[in-house]
Amino acid sequence: MERPYQLYTSEIPGKGIGYLVLEKPEYLETAVEELVNQGALRIFATGALAEGERDGLSISMAHCMLIMERKLTDLSAPEGRLRLLPLTRDMASIYIQLHNESFYSVANAATIHRSELEKLLRPQERSGIVWLETRPVGIYDCILEGTSPLIDGIGLIKGVHGQGLGRELLRSVLTMLREEGFDSCHLLVSTANQAAFTLYRTEGFLVTEKKSTWYEVRRTYVL
Repeated sequence: MERPYQLYTSEIPGKGIGYLVLEKPEYLETAVEELVNQGALRIFATGALAEGERDGLSISMAHCMLIMERKLTDLSAPEGRLRLLPLTRDMASIYIQLHNESFYSVANAATIHRSELEKLLRPQERSGIVWLETRPVGIYDCILEGTSPLIDGIGLIKGVHGQGLGRELLRSVLTMLREEGFDSCHLLVSTANQAAFTLYRTEGFLVTEKKSTWYEVRRTYVL
């Protein structure tokens, strides 16, 4: 018999964060106990939950994951400071390092490993490294499936924040997708990532769906 919840533990070793998808609320305490036993210091859960306290646990709404879409018309041209170069096998280590550094503090962002290289190099994937002059400073990843491609991730390392490069990177990716022949695109963003959420809205993206609601679950007792 399959248990009515799923645990995601890959972020526990590096970040101390465990994730839980819960189908039946009566299994919350059991699932939380499993994650704690595997080393989780913080737990985020989605599914059959509501804010409040129960069974020695405090449940508080953390953020929502939203789908946003934009037509690829009336695009603003990027300034030209950044270069987007496609991912190659020999640059895989740099891509992985940049990705993990760029998304380390982003809610629900997963650490990637070299095992994911084949996915990133698929014909329908547009992944690559963002360069500022001679320095690699970020990554981009788009999946060209269906009529509206997914911007699966764009990110810059902290050292270059505050220079307007995030907006330029987004505009560069939108231009790339339009040149691929697409009329629209979509992405997934957390409301906890206010900087990205605000950027997307000011660049013409509209919320079309709430994908999920995530709660932070904390123990209110000490063993």
